[in-house]
Amino acid sequence: MGQVRNTKRKVGPDLGVIPIKSDDIWSHGHQKPKVQFKTEKEAGIARKKWWPVITFGEDAIKNRKTSEEVFSNWMTKDFLGKEMYRRFSAAPPIAITGGGVTGGKYLDGTNSFVMAEDFSGEVQRKLCAAHEQLHYAAWLGGGFSNTRWVGEDGALVSKKVMIDLHEGLTELFAQKLVRDHEKIPPLYIVGYPQETMMAFYLLKLVGEKTLKQAYFSGDFTQVKTVLDKGLGSGSFEKIINFVEEEKTTQALETLRERLAEHFPKKLEKWNQDPLIIDIQINALLVLFVDEWINVDLNTGKKIPAAKQLFDKKLGSGAYAQASSLEGNELLSFLLGRIKERGLITPEFNEHPIIVDLMED
Repeated sequence: MGQVRNTKRKVGPDLGVIPIKSDDIWSHGHQKPKVQFKTEKEAGIARKKWWPVITFGEDAIKNRKTSEEVFSNWMTKDFLGKEMYRRFSAAPPIAITGGGVTGGKYLDGTNSFVMAEDFSGEVQRKLCAAHEQLHYAAWLGGGFSNTRWVGEDGALVSKKVMIDLHEGLTELFAQKLVRDHEKIPPLYIVGYPQETMMAFYLLKLVGEKTLKQAYFSGDFTQVKTVLDKGLGSGSFEKIINFVEEEKTTQALETLRERLAEHFPKKLEKWNQDPLIIDIQINALLVLFVDEWINVDLNTGKKIPAAKQLFDKKLGSGAYAQASSLEGNELLSFLLGRIKERGLITPEFNEHPIIVDLMED
């Protein structure tokens, strides 16, 4: 049993207060899933009660093998941390394949998740498996259902999970896993772009270990401490209040403004990270052609349509040329073509992810 912190937690209007213990960080988590499956078929049959179509063909075999690879090679003790690894490895995740799903969906309270039948490539398939396995790990840790921190008055502020923050952190850590193990293909999709950009800046500011523990456990007390120290008192709650109200754009803008004020040189450097550049590329693609995100988010079967759409908007051969570029070269190419063809709209100058690019 850990030592008692010199803080108190409000339990509710009629329940008084109780002391917070140092081992309380995992108090909102679970030692094991409420429903644990041992095989893909067992999970698939059980979940078919509410999921329209569960398949067991070739795509399901690919998804299962990919999920097992991600679990064995990526979800290590070093990555998850000792406590999360203990819980996670005791009930390994089971991937099932379902029709009518884009990407994936974690099945709350179980060790199972649904993956789409088709992906644009193996890297996208691995990203999906990593993303959904992280949701499961966060459910075990408590971060999937709760966001909390110790406030200025020493009382615990406890909220339901803030979905935009949670999804941004999930995608951030999934992207990190993929980029640590795989070569990223051209025109690569980053899910939850604004949320992931916000999560990236938080990671750079507070450190991976601190942010990862907050993500898995739901306890953001240390994140708040570091954020307020670096960006000014009250910064965390100002940003988190926007997130709670599902105003992700305002949350991201506030975070960037404060980073620019307190750490301008670091922000400039962070914005050159390949993940940030890929997020900016994604934002451009979606802005100059809304249909892009629908035809090319995950699926491989629609790639021909995506190429046709791309060339129609940016000129013949544009898809092939863009596919041969990456990073800043690809970003410059897209910006140049978009401006040449008069595709700039007011949205470009207002979009928080690319507004800085419009000023160049």
